[in-house]
Amino acid sequence: MSFGLVRAHLRQAAVLGAALVAAAVCIGQARAGGPTFRSYNADQGLTSLGGDCLVQDRGGFVLVCTEDGVFSYNGRKFDALGPDQGLRQGGYVYDIAVAASGRIAVRFTDEVLVADRVTDDTHSPLSLTFRTVQHPGLTFFEDQKHHLVAWQDGFALLTGGTLEKIVLPGAEPPRVEVMGYDPVERAQLAGAAQVFSVHGHLWLASEDGRLCAADPGRVKCYGAADGLNGERLTDVVAGDGDAVLARSANSVATFDPDRGRWTVAPLPDQGGRYRGYAWSLGLFRTPDGGLVTQADHGLAILPRGSAHWRTMSVSEGAPSGTMVSAMTDATGQLWFKMFGMGLKRWVGYGRWETLQKSDGLSDGIAWRTARAPGGPLWISTDTGVDQVRRQGGSLTVSHVFAGSSYALAAGPHGALWAGDGNEGLGVIDPDTGALARIRMPAVNTIVAGLGDDVWVGTRSGLFEVDRRAGEPPHARLAASARTQVTDVAEDTSGGVYYLSSGRLRHHRHDGADAAILQTWPVNGFEPVSLAVDHSGNVWVGGAGGLFRLSLSGDHVTSTLSVATSDTRSNSIVAVMVDHRGWVW
Repeated sequence: MSFGLVRAHLRQAAVLGAALVAAAVCIGQARAGGPTFRSYNADQGLTSLGGDCLVQDRGGFVLVCTEDGVFSYNGRKFDALGPDQGLRQGGYVYDIAVAASGRIAVRFTDEVLVADRVTDDTHSPLSLTFRTVQHPGLTFFEDQKHHLVAWQDGFALLTGGTLEKIVLPGAEPPRVEVMGYDPVERAQLAGAAQVFSVHGHLWLASEDGRLCAADPGRVKCYGAADGLNGERLTDVVAGDGDAVLARSANSVATFDPDRGRWTVAPLPDQGGRYRGYAWSLGLFRTPDGGLVTQADHGLAILPRGSAHWRTMSVSEGAPSGTMVSAMTDATGQLWFKMFGMGLKRWVGYGRWETLQKSDGLSDGIAWRTARAPGGPLWISTDTGVDQVRRQGGSLTVSHVFAGSSYALAAGPHGALWAGDGNEGLGVIDPDTGALARIRMPAVNTIVAGLGDDVWVGTRSGLFEVDRRAGEPPHARLAASARTQVTDVAEDTSGGVYYLSSGRLRHHRHDGADAAILQTWPVNGFEPVSLAVDHSGNVWVGGAGGLFRLSLSGDHVTSTLSVATSDTRSNSIVAVMVDHRGWVW
């Protein structure tokens, strides 16, 4: 299952990924917290799961090398690029590179093609036309990645151990030109195995463990005398400042440009797991500016500013399988290419932690969360309510009470209000743990009001509960007897708007109750959720779309329908407004 989370504006909407947290029963307390990964494979259109390169173009599209051509991801699904874009039908793709101009180059074993223009917000990779690079006298038979990189205004291509450049002469087809090396430089660079572009400069790695700065006229090769350990280097990337980092099978070398020397440090958990995938061993930037790389039992991570690598095993939450590439995209999302398994995205890297079955939540579906100021986090599930606190660097989960709970709210005086299956409402004192039950129809939603009132939407009416300090809770039917109330949102004066049997109604603070809207702008629209923004507009989402209603008193003055192209779905199950006034 997957859900979308959308921030709505009058003129645009920004789409983020959201995750559904899985959960299960615990007794007592359990330590919790770990990474969340979302998988992308044939279900999203990525029908070829081999290949080992992953890049993002200037338009924000994720491009994937596979054993059956190029695929692009538009945020919802993968599209295969092929003859309609001037590419061949299928074929193993080894490299994709994006030039400084934004133009894209694709390398097969025997052909390189370059797009005729760039992608942007309105032009996806499906709109491109690729043209073959003219290369008289050259033949490509390179069956590993890192033979094509962006460089200067075009690209650099390593073919047959020789580095050449690809120029993009306007309307003319792209072509290969001889790189401007003198004979001595060409001799120094002979035998190069892979090419990299770092800080705008070329680097060539050789089979014998040498690494050469390879810009024409500035060639300089480094080996054991310069601090390297003789292992073949499989990736070269930019470090902090002008530093350069290079990965080998078991270590990372750091180049200090001021000293002109390399320092080699061992990587943890490197026992040969990737011996058959040595060409894919890489160094990849994390969203916080650190590094991540492959380890035998998961991942090795170097946090930004740290001098020490730490490992994350599969048992600690790292993705299982063989990781052959990774990438941090422009929005700070960390992606992994898993050989034969598709892509995985680390949701909320460095910011999100996952609670799941082994962490102690009480059931497999989590419905609501609530938090009182300065208090713990509460989570309602199919079989109970749990409390989550942070102790040191870990989350601790403890069970509060058993029973299905689909609604939850932090109410007046710090009390926790929770739906109690079909029995009504449970009110919990978080200081003493005392539980009071209020009989009422099965609860759909709970909203804490401005004062001591708590509003409860049930399967048979809207209820108001007055919980003054020191008084036992008392519920009264406020409106819509024997009618299902699916959602409630507080207005700006102590009353509430609510959805009752598909209609929007307003229960004012003086007790008057009025119908706001009974006929919706779209036939068949079924309202499910609502929210009130900082301007007093009412947002209603459901099966059939999302609408913003502007009101004068209890009369609708205008209706705005938010396009499905912005919400990415015509079924909106939840709407909320944050402290800034943004609508999600």
